[in-house]
Amino acid sequence: MYGDIDKTKVTIDRKPLEFEIAERVEDLKIDEQLKMNMARGVENFQGLERAQQIAIPTFLKNELDMVVISPTGSGKTATYALPILNDIVRNASLHPQISTDSRSSKCQFHYPRAIIIVPTRELAVQIRDVFTNLARNIKGGIRIILAIGGLPTDWGKKNSNEQPTIVIGTAGRIIAELGYTRDLDGNIIEKPFPFDERDTPPQKFASRISLKSIRFIVLDEADRLVRKGYSSFYKDMEHIYEQSDLPSHCFSFMFSATFPPNAQAIARRFLFEDHIRVEIAEPGTANKCIQQDFTKSFPKERIEDPESKAFREVESEKTYQDLATRVLNELKRANDFRILIFIDGSNRSFHDMHNQLLKYNIEHVMLNDQMRQPDRLDILRKFTSGDVRVMIANALAERGLDIPKLDVVINFHLPTTMANYVQRIGRTGRAGRTGRSITYWPANYSDFNFALAMSKVLKGAGQKVPPCIEEIVGKDAPQNISEFKNVPSNTQKPKPENPNSTGKKKKLNTRQRKNKKKAAASAASAANSITTAVQNLSVSEK
Repeated sequence: MYGDIDKTKVTIDRKPLEFEIAERVEDLKIDEQLKMNMARGVENFQGLERAQQIAIPTFLKNELDMVVISPTGSGKTATYALPILNDIVRNASLHPQISTDSRSSKCQFHYPRAIIIVPTRELAVQIRDVFTNLARNIKGGIRIILAIGGLPTDWGKKNSNEQPTIVIGTAGRIIAELGYTRDLDGNIIEKPFPFDERDTPPQKFASRISLKSIRFIVLDEADRLVRKGYSSFYKDMEHIYEQSDLPSHCFSFMFSATFPPNAQAIARRFLFEDHIRVEIAEPGTANKCIQQDFTKSFPKERIEDPESKAFREVESEKTYQDLATRVLNELKRANDFRILIFIDGSNRSFHDMHNQLLKYNIEHVMLNDQMRQPDRLDILRKFTSGDVRVMIANALAERGLDIPKLDVVINFHLPTTMANYVQRIGRTGRAGRTGRSITYWPANYSDFNFALAMSKVLKGAGQKVPPCIEEIVGKDAPQNISEFKNVPSNTQKPKPENPNSTGKKKKLNTRQRKNKKKAAASAASAANSITTAVQNLSVSEK
């Protein structure tokens, strides 16, 4: 289990909040069937993770928006899935509805209870599987829909009674399912009615979702969501929260392993000011269950491209030989362990690595974001099931993927940021199990800031700093995480609030302004009704 109780922080508006701890599944105040599904339906379940022990009881007691910052592999998906499913079971009378838009008989609206927004399609599929396992044998049934690119959205037959309860997908696709698209300038505009009959493939009717009955909006891997394009994602969220007719009782969750300034800005804008913040560990901390090893690469070689006649740098044959030896030795250690090799995203890198592994007769699959979605899912299925035990991947596999029996992660190329490094190695050592990472440190590497940040992560996880990093930062580098506060960073930190400004009126965020508008509209409507009644009474008296 990751996370010490003494170091866990739970706050509301920066003030400490007393929290409860559920040591066992039986201690959670949720539906009994959900407890059984959690204990019996989760693979290799060994008990509640620290995030689940603290965040679930805290939300159930306070029922407020929540931000959870917890390391990779610490059970964040079940941490929000259980409260959502419990709310659906306890409020069974609020079943999703269906209606047909008056402007077009081809468009029917669905009213889900929760939407989960994720950065990648593969993560959406994985979360769908977690919800499916936890929702087994729930009375009345819970229908979960995927809204991701590359795959059709299965809304079911027209006028069917089976309505989606939970929608999981990427932000852009969910915006499309809400009935909107982007114009050439990137602005979100409503799709025209009726839908074009010439669409390929032709659709007999078009389904859309409405958020009028929504109870939960979850941003999973929030730091990755904002990193993919902050401006675009901000507009998407602004539209979901402000343009859609959200009810006032809708809860928002944000889950992340790190919490950079962009993610903090999203929380300030779209979560209520009195939201709960649960920190299981300091943001960006590496999982202590992972043994982090480093080895130095051989200097790169210059070769001439036979087609262009230009020279380019390639990894040394000795480095590939060292990698192949390590992979073969790891595969011999156990018959069911998997190995994930991260490389940079270029096609040339995939081509070179593929040819080198074939040279040593290492069976493998490759995963990147240029493949068709069905092919990507098929590759993940082969790797997850153990049909193939070695996978080469780019940044697509960094986030959220939970692959059973993944024992070793190899960084053949360094990631671009420390957050990506923490996420990469976090594919192993999940749910309390141990794991190993092997990182190839480039020869003649001299980036002081990156090396110092790596040193910080290693010391924060209780690991020894290897000589290849020590020779860059020096042996007198800070020993504790608190000593790194003055380390130069390319990311601007949020400015602290002035403690003397408590008497000033705080700026309302998007949801508070929206609710204030609703309250004002209701008050105006009530006032008009009273005025009309008084006028009618005066007329009758005359």
